[in-house]
Amino acid sequence: MLKIVIADDEQNIVELIKRFCEYPSVEVIGEARNGVEAECILREKQPDMLITDIRMPGMNGLELIKRVKKDFPELEVVVISGFRVFDYIQSALKYGVSDFLLKPIDKSDLHKIFEQVLEKRKNNEQHYQYVENIEQNLRVSLARLRKEWLLKIVQKKMVDVAFLTDELFCFEAGSRFCISILKADCSSEGLEHVPYIITLLEKIGENISQILEGYGMDIIYACDGMRVFFAIHFPEAIDPNNFWRKQENGKVTLKDYLINEGYKYNFLRFSMGIGAYVENLNDIVHSYNTANEVINNRMNPSVSIVTGYSKLRKQCEKVNVYNLSRKDQEMFSNLIEGVDEKGIVNLFNNTLDRSIDETGDYSWIYEYAWAVVKLIRQVLIMKGTIDEFPDEYDIEGLIDNSYSIECLKERFAIFVGQVIEKVIEFKENKLSSPIRMAQEYVNENFASNIAIQEIASMVYLSTNYFSATFKAQTGMTFLDYLTMVRIEESKKLLRNSLLNVSEIAHSVGYSDEKYFSKLFMKKVGVKPIQYRKFYS
Repeated sequence: MLKIVIADDEQNIVELIKRFCEYPSVEVIGEARNGVEAECILREKQPDMLITDIRMPGMNGLELIKRVKKDFPELEVVVISGFRVFDYIQSALKYGVSDFLLKPIDKSDLHKIFEQVLEKRKNNEQHYQYVENIEQNLRVSLARLRKEWLLKIVQKKMVDVAFLTDELFCFEAGSRFCISILKADCSSEGLEHVPYIITLLEKIGENISQILEGYGMDIIYACDGMRVFFAIHFPEAIDPNNFWRKQENGKVTLKDYLINEGYKYNFLRFSMGIGAYVENLNDIVHSYNTANEVINNRMNPSVSIVTGYSKLRKQCEKVNVYNLSRKDQEMFSNLIEGVDEKGIVNLFNNTLDRSIDETGDYSWIYEYAWAVVKLIRQVLIMKGTIDEFPDEYDIEGLIDNSYSIECLKERFAIFVGQVIEKVIEFKENKLSSPIRMAQEYVNENFASNIAIQEIASMVYLSTNYFSATFKAQTGMTFLDYLTMVRIEESKKLLRNSLLNVSEIAHSVGYSDEKYFSKLFMKKVGVKPIQYRKFYS
């Protein structure tokens, strides 16, 4: 809408112009009898166009134009006059007048001016929108590049030197950098809602970035599972050691924010580790390693909700990467072979407590738990006493999201109980050789075009007998088993690979991507692309 103010000391001229302004996308929002009155209206309503006479009492049109154009340079001005005086025209043009109309005013001439101005505004808006879109795309691209740069550090332990530019971080002499890690652990009930928690962590990461930016720091953050990583740039004016101890100026502190979030989401426990400070971004991997060490020590009772690496090192001595001793391996192996559930759990707990007492360090605990889980799997598979071991991804969730020693012990005991139950069930209901052969063939060749007649022939059974026997011994049809294997493999690829949905469909045996997506939705409850967003 083109909003217009009319200034003329002749009422009949004003009324005439108002009638001429009955034009699409044009609106008269004010009228004045002299220059002083017109200036007040212009400053108050800030229209898009002024139509003014040259000669008016108090302040003439030229003086009015001179004054308002100084503060509103984008204002379109149309001068009307009954005098064909060259000096007037020259002066008006000097002040940036859009057009000049002589009395008596011709309606078509005024409408042509409206058309030109509206077209000009349309082109300007399109240009501004074009520029804004480019700037927005640049901002989005830069944000994505910054996150990719950070994820390379935490996932590959490498610094991409090619991206060390001023656009990535605002370099200045004397500034320092560090990596910080926010880890969210959850209760057993919370483990059922991991996709929701991961979405929540993205928002929490954004909020923490805003808190730190409020103190004058430049932040890059990126989420990866139940962790949020931050690359923090401390300008020279901020001492990072003092900053974490005291955040001033009445602003929200990071510690208070995390405590409040913990109250809000009582199924979560937050820990934030601050890595060592470095003066060169090429050394940022060292800061990540030290931040990770803090997070691995989060079960330590002396570690607070926000802990710096320097404080951690004052509290406990660093230990080497944990390895199960030969003696511990033999003891665990004997108990596993003997299917001694209570013995396995007690040995795990006793070894855990003893090692904590001996070292005073907690950073090895998660690796210790993983080592025992891998040993259990290795022994049972080698002995052929289990047909299906729990998914590693689910086990990782149990271990990595444990927030205390007691929580880890409890979850390990539940895990061992489930595994022993599977072992006992397998021994009691061991599948016949033909059915086991069929399952093994499917597990290795699920990507091929497998027909039940082919499998039945392979194990020397008729198709009908094989089908009935397979259902009786496994509790599912052969087709259901084949589908289950393919879907489970596709879930792994969605979580761990960069293949697109079409490529994953082909790699697990489906040539029709749409059919695969519908089948995945039916079995898993979400579309493949949504599943990847949840777990990637």
